[in-house]
Amino acid sequence: MTEKRIIQFSISAIGILFIVGHMIWPGIKIDGITVLLIIIVIIPWLAPVFKSFELPGGLKVEFHDLEKATKKLEESGLIKKGPASKKHQDHSKYSFLNVVDIDSNLALSGLRMEIESRLKDLAEQNFKVVDRHGINQITRQLSEHGILSNQESSAILDILPILNKAAHGQDVDEKTHKWVIEIGPQILDSLEARKSAHELPELISSYNNRDGAQGVEIGHKLSMQMIKSTDAFFELMKKDKKAFNDWMKELDTSTFTLFESSDEIEEELAYAKYSRLKEIMIEKVEQYLEKNTESSEAKELLNKLNNIKIRSVW
Repeated sequence: MTEKRIIQFSISAIGILFIVGHMIWPGIKIDGITVLLIIIVIIPWLAPVFKSFELPGGLKVEFHDLEKATKKLEESGLIKKGPASKKHQDHSKYSFLNVVDIDSNLALSGLRMEIESRLKDLAEQNFKVVDRHGINQITRQLSEHGILSNQESSAILDILPILNKAAHGQDVDEKTHKWVIEIGPQILDSLEARKSAHELPELISSYNNRDGAQGVEIGHKLSMQMIKSTDAFFELMKKDKKAFNDWMKELDTSTFTLFESSDEIEEELAYAKYSRLKEIMIEKVEQYLEKNTESSEAKELLNKLNNIKIRSVW
């Protein structure tokens, strides 16, 4: 018998003894005490079902809904199993993270809004959405249309009630605070990648038909899409070597050249931005190569990025 199970039996047995003793002597009224004891008996057996149960006086017992929801997210493929590598955690700066250390409830509410926004974007890309549709209905529609798998849809629907509770002011403990920092960006990354993957074929087609300066703008957009949807980017570029080679050849100009600046401070800020962009692209390619060690396109791009120089032309 596990230690957890022994504790459960012990708590329940003690609670039952108190109830029996309380009932044997009728002089003792059936009041809030008995109710409290009954709750104590029940609590250990509710752990697999409820996240928390609040007792009289404000005592709060935390359960494991978050862990279960996270496991389901992992099994669906929406997030990776285990803790995210710190090396790859910082590339997505979502707005809800700006308030997470100030107000965890607000951060969780913000995460819910950002999830809803990306689900709506996915729906609008693939089928007409009526504005009055709520996030639950949109999630189910995405599953029905094959844009999300049944597992992915179910995982999202499981996580929403937890985020809704935070929006209504339920207490957020340290574990939940940590969860929103580690897991929240991964969920948004996955949805953002799904959205970008839908846009990539049209963008590559536009790049192949580019005209003059148009190539710089579209080439820069392709660099952004490489970050947002790395797997889809390399999958499509492997099929269109001409587009990949042209993009690689023009990468210095389209993505790492500063064309204008009003003063030295603006130039320094722009340089910092482009330097960070380079770091992010390298991180994403390295992450891709961890799973796709033989990708010649990824290796070629990584080599290019490691040697590329940020320049200005004014």
